Amino acid sequence: MSASGYHTPPFEMIRWLRNFLTSRYTLFLEEECIRLRREIEWQRGEIEKLRAENRGTVNTLLGVQGHPPMAEERKRDPVKVHGPRSLHQVQTATTRESLRKMVRRAEIVNGQAGELQPEAETASGAGEASGRVAS
Repeated sequence: MSASGYHTPPFEMIRWLRNFLTSRYTLFLEEECIRLRREIEWQRGEIEKLRAENRGTVNTLLGVQGHPPMAEERKRDPVKVHGPRSLHQVQTATTRESLRKMVRRAEIVNGQAGELQPEAETASGAGEASGRVAS
């Protein structure tokens, strides 16, 4: 240790650096989870549109041939597991729940939780208010 008392032992610097990098890496992973979640939701919407378009095309072709149209596809309920669960099922459920909580926490911390509705209302309200003032 130096006479000035400002010398930091190497293991303290390594601990600080590890904590610093780990926290930044964790934040990066949380942001990546949020980004991927939004991308998946967008892709699900695109898939639904394509399915509807394909169903319409098939129904048109069936109508030309004189057959009745296809029935509307019903929404599937998530599979519920009854009875004893395997270790793999328990681990998967636990992992999914912890990821949901982590993403939700990150959205709250970043101020992104439920941002679609309030911003749309605020934007329209602000436009109307500024329009009245300008008139």
